[in-house]
Amino acid sequence: MNNVTNNKTSRSLIVTLITLTTVGLVLWFAWSMLPKGYSEDLSRIGKGRPVVVLLHNKDDVGSMTMLGLLDTLRDKYSDHYDFLLADVNTPAGASFTRQYNTRSAQVLIFSAQGQKLDLISDSRDSKALRHALESHSR
Repeated sequence: MNNVTNNKTSRSLIVTLITLTTVGLVLWFAWSMLPKGYSEDLSRIGKGRPVVVLLHNKDDVGSMTMLGLLDTLRDKYSDHYDFLLADVNTPAGASFTRQYNTRSAQVLIFSAQGQKLDLISDSRDSKALRHALESHSR
């Protein structure tokens, strides 16, 4: 009887360890998929440094495409711009979206004083985004 109890306890422990390991791996993977290096602090707009804001929705393909585009350009322009994310599924992001009459997958460029300089809507047009970043970085 003791051997049967020990076998059940061992199996239960193994199943628990496998489950915890699986959950840990899933959480790690989900965490690693989050955009890196983007602040959501929209109060930085108008604080003396130009800002690029992506209106982001993780469930929107266009938004993910635009995020990828910004990722490819961010290193080149990070000396001139702060890059921010406005998650349209949060209260702050939804408020920002209403305030500027925008939608997910759009990019807004603001001057150092907080003036809206540009709006880029087409996530397939890397030239338009590059041109906007270049023209406002002078």
